[in-house]
Amino acid sequence: MCEGDDMYKGDIYIVDKDFTWTFVKTHEHRWCGPYFAKRCW
Repeated sequence: MCEGDDMYKGDIYIVDKDFTWTFVKTHEHRWCGPYFAKRCW
């Protein structure tokens, strides 16, 4: 899947199996994101 594909126009969330980090690619092309968050505790 590429950013230019028209088959998908939503956000993508990728997490590890324990949900200790999250990578988010938003549907806003070249405007917001990508974002990475990691649990600090």
